[in-house]
Amino acid sequence: MRNNAFRILLAFIVLAGVFYIVQFQMNGPHPPADAPIFSRDHLSIRRADGTSIPFNIEIATTAKEEAFGLMFRRSIEPETGMLFLWDPDREISMWMKNTYISLDMLFIRRDGSIAKIVTHTVPLNLTPISSDQPIHSVLEIKAGEVERLGLAPGDKVVFWAFDKGP
Repeated sequence: MRNNAFRILLAFIVLAGVFYIVQFQMNGPHPPADAPIFSRDHLSIRRADGTSIPFNIEIATTAKEEAFGLMFRRSIEPETGMLFLWDPDREISMWMKNTYISLDMLFIRRDGSIAKIVTHTVPLNLTPISSDQPIHSVLEIKAGEVERLGLAPGDKVVFWAFDKGP
């Protein structure tokens, strides 16, 4: 009798552990309670053919916001994104720590021109993704949007933070 009670208790503990692991795998860690609240704005990307595509964005400007970015998100809508701004311009590296969605990254010069694009980043990957040159900003958008919208290096991001140029 005592042996059966021990087996039942052991089975319960194993099942509880399996349940916890499955829940963690499905839901992953949750954002901390002090997660930043990002300011929101709008920008547009003007392709080489003159077509302008509007985006709703969140803006990361503080060190805490930059570190947090799109971590813990489970989805991102088309034509939305997160804009990271730096002053002064610098070569930067980003990674996908605690980022559960694949993204397209647009590395943007101070004049708003797109210098480099990295598509379909790998969720949770800690390999640095480098701008390879000094840049002013990165726009992270839903993976596949670059291809769907026909975006390319040289296209212009129109937003108040970029120089208007001649």
